[in-house]
Amino acid sequence: MALAGPACAQGFMVKPMKMELCGRPGQTLDRQLQLRNTRASGLETLLIEARELGQGSGGRWEAMDRASGQPDGPGLRSCFEWMELGADSVDIPPLDVRAVPVRLRVPRGARGFYGAALLVRSKPTRPEPKPGTIGIAIIMQFLIPVVVNVQGPSAREKVELDGVGMHHIEGTEKQPATAQLSVQVKNEGETYGRLGGSVAVLRQAGQHWQRVAEATIPERGIIPGVTLKLSADLKRRLPSGRYKLQAVLLVGGRLKGRLEREIDFEGDPTITTVPADVPLMLQPPTVSMKAVPGSTRSAVLAVQNPSEETVKVACAVAVPAGLKGVAMASITGNDFTCAPWTEVNPENFTIRGGGQRNMRITVKFPDIQNAQPSYYAYLHLQAGYPDGQSAGATKAMIWVQNPKVELHPQAQGIRLNIAQQEEDRYSVTAQFGNVGNVHFTPTATAALATPIGSLVAREELETTAGWVLPLGTPRFSGVIDFADVPPGVYLLTATMKYGEKQTSKKLPIRVEVVEGRKVVTVIEEVPAEAEAANSSSAP
Repeated sequence: MALAGPACAQGFMVKPMKMELCGRPGQTLDRQLQLRNTRASGLETLLIEARELGQGSGGRWEAMDRASGQPDGPGLRSCFEWMELGADSVDIPPLDVRAVPVRLRVPRGARGFYGAALLVRSKPTRPEPKPGTIGIAIIMQFLIPVVVNVQGPSAREKVELDGVGMHHIEGTEKQPATAQLSVQVKNEGETYGRLGGSVAVLRQAGQHWQRVAEATIPERGIIPGVTLKLSADLKRRLPSGRYKLQAVLLVGGRLKGRLEREIDFEGDPTITTVPADVPLMLQPPTVSMKAVPGSTRSAVLAVQNPSEETVKVACAVAVPAGLKGVAMASITGNDFTCAPWTEVNPENFTIRGGGQRNMRITVKFPDIQNAQPSYYAYLHLQAGYPDGQSAGATKAMIWVQNPKVELHPQAQGIRLNIAQQEEDRYSVTAQFGNVGNVHFTPTATAALATPIGSLVAREELETTAGWVLPLGTPRFSGVIDFADVPPGVYLLTATMKYGEKQTSKKLPIRVEVVEGRKVVTVIEEVPAEAEAANSSSAP
C-alpha cells in the first residue's frame, strides 16, 4: 500500500516521493524509482545520486554530503553504504517513463531505523541569453528520503523533550512584533518517531496562574541522532512578567513526556494587559450536509463568544491537512475536498462578549463525473482583538455527502513495530491506512498470544487521530510489559476498529531472557497455529 503521490517539477516527475522499506538483518531489498518526462518534446536527462539523510532543526529533510563529515553526528544511523543504484543518469524520451533499480543489502547486525537520500535532478541547461544579458543554468531537483526499518532484535526507543522557552520577536516592516514559543526534542534512540503535542502558556497573576494561550507543536517525524528545535508563533505581544510553560510531547499518538518551566519573560514594554485566547463555540461543531453534483446547498452555523471580550473574526475555508500531498493509485487527496467550491458568509464580523452570530456555509457542487461520496473542508475562524492581536483560532469540519454514491469504509494495516523502551517494557507502534471513501473514528488494541491462541497480554493503544479522512494513515502506540511473559514464540497483533469493521496487522516475535532481562526479537515467519488462532477470534 502506498499512500503517497509522485513529486512533480517542470519537465519531470518522480515516484515515490519517499521510499519506506521494512526488512530483516541480512535481507536484500529491491525497489524501483520511476522517472517520467512530462514534456511533449525533447529528451530529459536526469541525474541520480545517493546522499546521507539528515534533518534541519525544524524537521525538514536534508541531503548531506558524506565528505563534509556532517553524518558523523552522535547516533545518526545511515544506510548509505547499503544502497546500490541501477544507474546514475537516465535519458527519457518525451512523455515516457524509465525505472531505476534501487537495491539495499541490510547487514546482519542491523536493527531499528536507518536512512539515506536520493537526489534526482535535471541536467543543467543554459538558455540562449539575449544580447546584453547573462545566461542562467536551470536545475530542477527532488530529494527522496529512503528510510529502512530493520525488524529483528528490538531497537531502543528514546524520544524526549529537551527544553521549552518563549521569546519576544521585534517587529519589522513586513512582520509585526510577536511572542514565539520554542520546543526542543531529541531522539537518542534507534527508532523513527512521529511527534506532536502542545504548549500551554500561563501568566502569574497574584497567587494564581492565568491561562493565556495554547500552541500546537507542529507534527514532525524525527530520526535517530537528531535534535529538533520547533517553534510556534502566538501571533500576539505579551507583557513582561513571570510565565509558566507546560509542554506535552506525544510520540506515535502516545503521551511520551511533560515538561514544565517557569520563566521571567522580557516582553513588549508597550503592552500592559494580557491578550488571552477567546474560546469561540460553534453550533453544530461539525457542518454536515447532503448534495449531489450540479446542486447548491447551504447550512447555518452559530458562533458564540462566551468571554467578556469583543473580538473580530475572520473566516476561511481550507483543504484539511490530511488531504494534502497524499495519493493512492490514481486517486489523490484533492479528489476528496470541497474547499474550492465552498463559501462562507460573512467572511468577517465582530462579535461582542457573551454574544452570538450566525453564518452561512454554501456548497456549490460542480457537475463532476465519477464523483466521490464524501468531500471535506475545514472552516477556520481566527479571532483577534481590535488592536490586531490574536485571540486564538477555532475550526470546524465540513462534510458534504453525495447520496448517489455508496459509502464504503475500508482500512488495512500498513506496519507494526516493537521497540525497547526501558527494562522489560516495550513500545508497540501500529499504522493503518484509510483506503475507503469516507472518514472514520478508530480505536486500536495490541494483543500478545501464544501459538495456540491463548491471550497473554492486551493493551489499549493511544492515538491523536479523530476523524481519519480517506487516504489518512493514523498511528497508534502503547506499551507492553514483558516482565511476566515466559520465554517463547508469540504473535503480536494490532487491531484497529472503525465502526462495525476491524483490520489487523501481525508480527511474530520471540521472547528470551538475556542477562536477567526480557529481550524481544521479531522473527521471520508467523507460526501457523498462531495465525489460525488469531484469525478465528479477534483479540
